[in-house]
Amino acid sequence: MQVTVTYNPKGKYIFVDGQDKVHNRVTKKTHTICLGAICLYGLKDYSREMLGKKHFGKTGAYKLEGKTDFKKTPTLEEKKLPRPKTKQRIVFDGEKDSFVDIKTGEEVSKVNQLFLEDNKIFVL
Repeated sequence: MQVTVTYNPKGKYIFVDGQDKVHNRVTKKTHTICLGAICLYGLKDYSREMLGKKHFGKTGAYKLEGKTDFKKTPTLEEKKLPRPKTKQRIVFDGEKDSFVDIKTGEEVSKVNQLFLEDNKIFVL
């Protein structure tokens, strides 16, 4: 299912929004999710609008689009998914308006799969 994933730093949860095969809107709040076929794009306008702060680049807010199995995504009350083996961790840099590797600082433009755990983003 194609979904939009948004991290809410105030509530400290991931909000998943999508449509099922019958075009009904489905939403879920969770702490962990595994995404495939990801679209990475900037968040300057989203972060500024959501948080209303001057220094919105360091908040950790993000918004992604991708595909996931909605039934396997746990809710806030259920146990978190175990973290799989990952290649690198990325973070959104508001100054560059892109996602960067947390260790090297290099921009990341294309990935196949991501694992999201609260405000942490891991590349599989």
